[in-house]
Amino acid sequence: MGKWKYIRMYDGKEPYSEADVDFANRKPEFEMLFDLEADPGERNNLIAQMSGTSILETLRHKTAAYSESLNARRQAFKKEVAVQGR
Repeated sequence: MGKWKYIRMYDGKEPYSEADVDFANRKPEFEMLFDLEADPGERNNLIAQMSGTSILETLRHKTAAYSESLNARRQAFKKEVAVQGR
């Protein structure tokens, strides 16, 4: 576990479409950032104080990259299942 905990929240929809789970290209409803060393109880959301910092930008970038990776895996899985289902 690292020093920082970054959370992005999105408004959920049911039923959802492929566009709804493309989190890399959607702005989150809200974000939270905690310094787990100084605030292990996660009571102090630092998102406003850390705005524009390299730490927050790095965490946003990593989260977006991971979302893109999940989207790519989902697309590959759908192709594989479609081929097997024939």
